[in-house]
Amino acid sequence: MTIHQYMKTEKELWGILRELPMEVLDQIEIKSWKTGDFLIKKGQYDNNLYIILKGVCDIIRSFDTGISLIYYKISKLDIIGFTELVGPPIMREADVVARTEVTAALIPQKIIQACFGKYQIFSVQIALRIINRLHNSIGLFAECNNYSVNLSVVTYLLHAYYFYKRQYSENYDGPVKIFDSRQEMADLIGIDIRSVNRVITKLKNNSFLKIIKGKIHIDKSGFIKLYNLKMADSF
Repeated sequence: MTIHQYMKTEKELWGILRELPMEVLDQIEIKSWKTGDFLIKKGQYDNNLYIILKGVCDIIRSFDTGISLIYYKISKLDIIGFTELVGPPIMREADVVARTEVTAALIPQKIIQACFGKYQIFSVQIALRIINRLHNSIGLFAECNNYSVNLSVVTYLLHAYYFYKRQYSENYDGPVKIFDSRQEMADLIGIDIRSVNRVITKLKNNSFLKIIKGKIHIDKSGFIKLYNLKMADSF
């Protein structure tokens, strides 16, 4: 599919790009990756801004100690690569790895530099999406680290439901697959994996969620029950 075809089927994407002239849109490339592929590698120079059209990516930071951590994840219509394009050339600071099959729109640096600030709606949409993603990541971390172990896990699952539901159609209300591992949940929440497993088992036994082939699945009724559980603060 071309960017024009995606804009016809994706209202939010159309909202981001609708100001841009046809000759500018024609320079936007659509590219796909398989699970496990690198979209971006740490230390490389990359002259594109990425708008995710399908799938989920992990943003992975490696440290001098040899430890690598998933800083955050990006999903449909999230944007990455903006900071590296608006100033002097700098190397990418993290690996961006496809957790699922991923399709993205690649906008060349020359377009970003020419259009950002010139087209108001485009500029605001790009900025808002980056800011909102950062706020959501910070908010999740702050919430999970200020609750009890039980409510931290519940809060994580509520955020994960919203995040992964973006992969489905607008009116979809069936089960949502949570791709995150128990270890990833434990790392972000800041608790041991045994505690995560204990809470997940309790939630499964009380029909808040299902485990299918080792992965958590949450349907609409389960989400509502998890939300009410969090609001009651009685778990």
